[in-house]
Amino acid sequence: MEIGSSGPVAADQSDARLQRSGICPAPARSPSEPPGRFGDLSELSIEELTDVVTRAWGGGRVAGPHRRGARVLLTHLAGFPGPTWQERWDASGLNTPGQRVADIAGPPVGRAGHREAVTRGLRALLCVRAFQPALTALRSNRILGLAETFRMVEGDPFLDRFFDEEARSGRSATVRTAAALDVTYALLSQGIGLRDLTPEALLHYGVESRRLRVTPGVVGTANRLAGGAAWDVLHRMGHFAPGAPHSLKAAYLNGGQRTPTELVDRHHISCAEIRQVLIEYLERRRAECDYSSWSALSLRLVGQFWKQIELIDPGQKDLRLPSHTYEQWVAGLRVRTDGRTRLRPDSILATVRAFYLDLQSWAIEEPDRWAQWAVPCPVRPGTGRRSRAQTAGERADRRPDQGTPAMASHPRGTCRAAAHPSPRHPRSESRDRGRR
Repeated sequence: MEIGSSGPVAADQSDARLQRSGICPAPARSPSEPPGRFGDLSELSIEELTDVVTRAWGGGRVAGPHRRGARVLLTHLAGFPGPTWQERWDASGLNTPGQRVADIAGPPVGRAGHREAVTRGLRALLCVRAFQPALTALRSNRILGLAETFRMVEGDPFLDRFFDEEARSGRSATVRTAAALDVTYALLSQGIGLRDLTPEALLHYGVESRRLRVTPGVVGTANRLAGGAAWDVLHRMGHFAPGAPHSLKAAYLNGGQRTPTELVDRHHISCAEIRQVLIEYLERRRAECDYSSWSALSLRLVGQFWKQIELIDPGQKDLRLPSHTYEQWVAGLRVRTDGRTRLRPDSILATVRAFYLDLQSWAIEEPDRWAQWAVPCPVRPGTGRRSRAQTAGERADRRPDQGTPAMASHPRGTCRAAAHPSPRHPRSESRDRGRR
């Protein structure tokens, strides 16, 4: 199978990881012939294209509603510039996220039947491949029965086999529906048939869905990729070349775990000495964590702590922070980069405190290496715990009383710095024993 390598890559941070594993997310190459049963429809007249829709549904009463809906949408598109339907579609603005095709029929009140007809027309035109929609257009419109209808009109034995294999998988109806829609959306948005859907192309669909935040079932900024169930079926039926990863997650992670240097360098730390300390710190902590927790540790320590310190004070060259720099950084923790309130700043504070205390402890064991970095920790004892309690209390105050106590959430990672405070400095422990 030929590996697709052309086209834009969807997510910068995904690129390096997937390139190292041998699979880079990239849209499929344009086929030599137009996909679908009906060939090139780009310059047909409205009448000719609605006749294609009629043939696709076998004529008669069944085809009537689809033909009428297609005519309404085509008439609307005809008002935009371009000699082809693809150019008119692109110029119409209907690829814009959140823009529904049904809106051309007017507001929902009193126009439900007209809006449904336009959406039915969109489904018909997509199924006959009148134009190639963007992924945002597919996710913005609620197109009932699209996957099964597309399978029927496409008439592709490879696609039929995929649907049959998924039906025999024993998975829930929800998972089967998601797999069918993921394949349908991937084929329509990339303008290909199933035989041209490579691992690279399905990965591209997954990372694009995540980048655009249109992955079904994902709330907010969660990082789950679309297409996992579809990948499983395609791999099981031998669609991908031998040696392809057995799952979408494996394709994304296998061979793609970053080194400590890569984890630090993605944040572009200016001070070479601090950069090296961070790299060596992560190297030493690696054995204590699973990869996901370790990567999260690097994000908190390097990206959310030291990189922000350098932005506040570009001249800062050591870990001994002036109080005004530290206070400005703490104040900035309350707001995320997207402008929303950060609910768990305590996890970052706990990570930073563990970092300083670890260096103090290591300085006793290996003074030649770590003593110069053993400086007072700017994060006061208990700061993270108080922050967590206050944040939880504020959320509880805003939460309607549902008759059950709110349960505090905990991070899923197992890395020590995220789960509980780092071992304290030996001198501190001695002082505590003396008090007892």
